[in-house]
Order: sequence, then structure tokens, then C-alpha cells
Amino acid sequence: MRSEWTILIDTREQKPLPFPAYLPVFDPASSPQSPRLTTVKLNLKKSKLDTGDYCLETHPTIGIIERKADLIELHGNLCTKDGLSRFFAELHRLRGFRNPCLLLENSDTAPRRTVSIPGFTPTAVRDLLLINCVSRGLPLYTFNVSTSAHRLKCAEWAASFLIMSALCSEIQNGQDPVTLPSSARPNLDSERMRSEGPITQE
Repeated sequence: MRSEWTILIDTREQKPLPFPAYLPVFDPASSPQSPRLTTVKLNLKKSKLDTGDYCLETHPTIGIIERKADLIELHGNLCTKDGLSRFFAELHRLRGFRNPCLLLENSDTAPRRTVSIPGFTPTAVRDLLLINCVSRGLPLYTFNVSTSAHRLKCAEWAASFLIMSALCSEIQNGQDPVTLPSSARPNLDSERMRSEGPITQE
């Protein structure tokens, strides 16, 4: 397990997640029945990413995260002609990575910020998002951020997702840096089937 990781943040991210300087994570050298934690250092670096908003510098094609703020932002992605075209292209590029995911920071169908958008129907946006994620096999992680403390927790989940994705990839590639108990190892066959599944036609 590396003691230090660098997270790349896309330069176009206007309000990046507040990643902590240090993060406790599961120590893969321990047993799930007697888990231990180890603390890793997180470095942050701005970088222009062609796809996604966050990834690890050492694993730029693994565990990439595309962040969406809320259903208002997704309305522009899913319910406008230009936005839908760009969003489809983004989802298609994400499928070229291993273990990509879409992170929705605020999934509340009653948005907290007041907007006046013709045709904005939060529930319809939610369901259109689910249709697109499910049809492409793209994992969707939703949060309901209302405070800075909630946002920090969201950032911790995102950082842990990136690190665990990297560790799973190293195991799959035979580069396991630790002796991970078999009960904690990913099901490589099922992971491979998902990563090599057929591309859904747009």
C-alpha cells in the first residue's frame, strides 16, 4: 500500500471537492474479519483531463470520476440538444477507462438553489440519468450534500474510490504490493466480464 497518492483535478472544475490532506483507508494487508486502517497522504494537482474530473496521477485510466453538482446541472446535460450530444460523448469516453463512475453530489429532487429553467422537471432528469447509467453499465454514486462537512465526506468517498480502484487493478495485473486475503480480493472473472462487455449503441 502506497503511503502517498496524488489526485489529478481537471482544470475546468470550478468547485473541486475538498479532499483532505490525510485519509484513513482499509489496510489490504489485514483481514476483513480483523480490519486495520492505514493513513495515506493525499496530494492534489490541477491538470487538464480530456475525460472525467478526478483520477490518480499513477493510474490515470483507472477509477476515473465524472462529477455532477446536482439535477440542475444534469438538466443542461440531458434535456438540451447540445448538452445531450456532449454528455453522450462524455459517457462514451468514460467507457474506455477501467472502473469509471459518475458522482452526483446532490441528488435531491427538490433543489436547494432557486432557478427558473423552462421545462425543468427534477424527477424526469433523475430518471433520464438512471436510464443512461444503467444502459451503459456506468456506476452512479449519489450524495445529498447540504453542509461543508457533508461535502468533505463526499470527497473522502471519492478519494477512497480512486485508491481502491487502483489497488484492485494492481491485483488484476499481478502487481499486488501486499498479501491481500482471498476473501477481500475482487472477483476478477466478473470484473473482466464487465470491463469487456459489449458497447451499448447510442
